[in-house]
Amino acid sequence: MERKKLVDILIKDIMVLPMDGKVRFLKNASIAIDGGRIVALGDCVEYEGRETITLDRGVAIPGLINAHTHQTLTRGICEDLPLQAWLEKICFPLDAAYDEEDMRVASLLNQLEMIKGGITTFVDIYRHPAVAAETAIKTGMRAVISPQVIDIPAGVGETFQHNLEVFQGYHNKGHGRVHIWFGVHAPYSNKMETYKLAKEHADRYGVGVHTHLSETRNEVDSWLEKYKMSPVEWLHQEGILGDNVLAAHCVHISDEDIEILAETKTKVVYNPSSNMKLAAGVAPITRLQARGVEIAVGTDSHLSNNNLDMLEELRTGAFLQKLANNDAAAMPVYDNLASGTITGARCLGLGENTGSLEVGKKADITLYDFKEPHLWPIYSGEWNNVMEHLIYSASASDVHTTIIDGKIVMKNRQVLTIDEEGVYSLVQKHAHELCKKSDIESDQKL
Repeated sequence: MERKKLVDILIKDIMVLPMDGKVRFLKNASIAIDGGRIVALGDCVEYEGRETITLDRGVAIPGLINAHTHQTLTRGICEDLPLQAWLEKICFPLDAAYDEEDMRVASLLNQLEMIKGGITTFVDIYRHPAVAAETAIKTGMRAVISPQVIDIPAGVGETFQHNLEVFQGYHNKGHGRVHIWFGVHAPYSNKMETYKLAKEHADRYGVGVHTHLSETRNEVDSWLEKYKMSPVEWLHQEGILGDNVLAAHCVHISDEDIEILAETKTKVVYNPSSNMKLAAGVAPITRLQARGVEIAVGTDSHLSNNNLDMLEELRTGAFLQKLANNDAAAMPVYDNLASGTITGARCLGLGENTGSLEVGKKADITLYDFKEPHLWPIYSGEWNNVMEHLIYSASASDVHTTIIDGKIVMKNRQVLTIDEEGVYSLVQKHAHELCKKSDIESDQKL
């Protein structure tokens, strides 16, 4: 009898949504993982795992990709403010008050929540990026760290020089899981000189630029008044936009802006919950997609969401597009899930390694347990409804196991790379102290 090939992990007899460009569903399949990569997908009868995972009603999908967030420490305070007042009264004072230890605790909290929600890759644009990168190295997450460089007002963000130093110190660390990009906060908070430096260095080193763009009507109106052009046109005329630029929000954009984004192959991140909460509006996602613009999805931060549940974000985003377009067929489930997996990976320049379940790709896998009543009945034949359940019924709490780079970082809801209870006590202490340092206590009793 021929001996079976030994692999690091064998996931046996589960339902699989490969998200490999074909709308297909595998009813009873296995996944063999070795050396951090998927080596077989299908019956896998010739493999035996050093560790074997079986899940009676298990569903495997590619690890979710959160393409825009800020690893903040606080949430649920000083709520219900319009964007500009929220930025000036809450965000900027908090941003300025963060020290490295606050950021370490914040990044632990955020990455703990993301791992528990099946997110395997995230884009962070925030403070003290070296600390965020170090945390990702320890937690096992795949991370794109784009330091939040802010020129105006001074002192509430990073400098371009610091961004460059972090790139030189941390890019491709953590066995290649940590990527450092160039992060420029927004046109209204940065000089064109900073955008040009970011784009020049991103092009030189083969990485990306991440920025906020055209999030609110006031932002766009002020640009039209000041420059006689939109923020999208302003960046385009200076050669900033391109296929390595990831623009968050893009809510208030014209037909001309959409053409520019399409022609330059600029990527867009849809943040529906944040846009609703801050009353920014509804991004014209279906119009962007119709012009071939690739769309990723992000939760944004605890301050403007208030959670990092990517399935909730995908569901909310789909509902908004259906309502805004008066079209129940807008954003069908496969395209929607793709924006949180394979399309999201392409937007980050990671599509060759992650975003779908295919032989040869990195083993970034999220396993769901479909035993809960809100995920029944399950049709697994020709009329299967597994993807529909994920988008319209499931949530972060249904994640059973999270695998990143071929390593199990959570199994049966137990996170293996973070001391969960220890994080909670640190968060309570540092969040309270951060509010005191930032002098926002007067806005809400703590």
